[in-house]
Amino acid sequence: MVRKVSFILDEECHFTYLSASIDQYLGVKASKRDEGSMIRTIAAEFVKVMSNLSDHMGALRLSIEYIQDYVDLPGLKMWQEEIGRVISFYVERECNRFIKKKISAQNSSYQSDHIPIPVFRPSSTSMFRKDGCVNFMGRIMFVLLQLTSPTHSTFSPELATWFNPKNGQELCGIRIFSALGEALTPMGVRGLNQLLGFRVVYDTNKFTTLYKEQLFDTETNHINFLDNVRKVLYPEEKVCVEGSQFYQALIDRLDSSMGGLLGLIRSIGQSQLLRRQLSNYLQFSCRMDATLLYHSIQALDRSILRQMVCGEFEGDDEDDEEKDSDDEEEEEEKKEDDDEDGDVEEKRKKMDKTLFLTGFSKLLDSTGLNETLSTLFVVSKDPLEGLPVVITCLILAIAPRLEFHTEFGTLVQSTTSQHSVSDGSPIAAGIVTLLHQFHPSYLIQVIKYLGQYIRTIVSENFRDNLSGKKKKKGDLGLLNPQVIHIIILIEQMCKFSQTPRSSSFLFSYSHLHVFFIIYKIVYQWIPEFVFNLIGYSDQRKQSS
Repeated sequence: MVRKVSFILDEECHFTYLSASIDQYLGVKASKRDEGSMIRTIAAEFVKVMSNLSDHMGALRLSIEYIQDYVDLPGLKMWQEEIGRVISFYVERECNRFIKKKISAQNSSYQSDHIPIPVFRPSSTSMFRKDGCVNFMGRIMFVLLQLTSPTHSTFSPELATWFNPKNGQELCGIRIFSALGEALTPMGVRGLNQLLGFRVVYDTNKFTTLYKEQLFDTETNHINFLDNVRKVLYPEEKVCVEGSQFYQALIDRLDSSMGGLLGLIRSIGQSQLLRRQLSNYLQFSCRMDATLLYHSIQALDRSILRQMVCGEFEGDDEDDEEKDSDDEEEEEEKKEDDDEDGDVEEKRKKMDKTLFLTGFSKLLDSTGLNETLSTLFVVSKDPLEGLPVVITCLILAIAPRLEFHTEFGTLVQSTTSQHSVSDGSPIAAGIVTLLHQFHPSYLIQVIKYLGQYIRTIVSENFRDNLSGKKKKKGDLGLLNPQVIHIIILIEQMCKFSQTPRSSSFLFSYSHLHVFFIIYKIVYQWIPEFVFNLIGYSDQRKQSS
């Protein structure tokens, strides 16, 4: 059965017709290429391949369920266990290209001497070979990344779907993920989610390395420049004295170093949005097929978070200290024995808690109840100096290149922009994920700088109105389009981190991550009337 399942997965997911379509597309002159037609072909072929794979896997499962009644074997349980082992093995093989310490097929914990999982050769197709795909899981991830590429698609947060920004045609949505889930089963969807997580880790480490190479270079001397910028902007409560000219000079100085960093942030955001959709499918599937399991895990999750907030999950150290203080004389006599026994007991409790949380975390990942955009991927040992200033500068640089699309309810690339920016959703998700890997003060500092910039522009426009200067084309009262796009980007960051900006927001234990700070500081540094002034909420209601 293992050999048959492995052969079906590898054979069906070669995407032969898809490879021919892309090769034909690349053979046409660049001026005559129809990128929208090529993406539609990819989507149609992907659904077709997943449908054929679902039929083959369903027929094999039904045959095993039919046989189990005659030979008295738990066929369905055996099917689920072996499918999970096969998919986990191929996911582990595919993850080797994102990690330094490779795990060979013989040393894999999912490989068995009695029931070995076959290892197939990588696809000979040029596009898969160039991307480094090892097996069918890598090829599926590659196709999904092509369908949702920010260069030719726009993600609508309200519809949770990627569209073609030119004609509004759906490229990747519920239909794609439903076909994927039926073909790979929820275990395959979880494996694909894990594979995308390794890609996020790889891009995050690459971002850190590139940041240090470009900004810590002695020739560019950006670090001293960023220190001077922080001195000019301090304190953040006040308006920048030098005005908008200072921000433009800051953007011009760092513009050459932000191209590669923006591409990595966009890649991280794209992977995170895909992981979010896969988690939504797992959550919906678990809620429909295993309602009791879904509610049990959800209740246990809230209980653990509540105990962590109240300090109950850490143990009864305070009660122990009170009891020990009453018996100080007895402790002195048995100090050595109690210390040894206490250390062993404390280590055992910590180990039990760690094992419990590790196993429970796997359950959350399998049922889609984890918070994708608040996942901690990398533990940064050394802080990145000047990162809040660079992130702020990056947001200020891309804001003029975007425009709000009322039908999609998100920021898209402006038609007048000559730079390749894509839509704002992957950038907002990438910034949210990246800032979560560092100290919470980084996020607070970014919000402070953005709020200071908004107040500076509002005050300048107010002075211009009093002096009788003419407004620029596109300005809306005290705000210009760039400020409006920044406010919308902040709104998207709040939504992706699942933390409302409203000051009336009551803290929920299900939102226990660092981004609960956002709702406390957004209105502190950006006045509430600024959000209401642009009518962002009204535009969203009209578009829906």
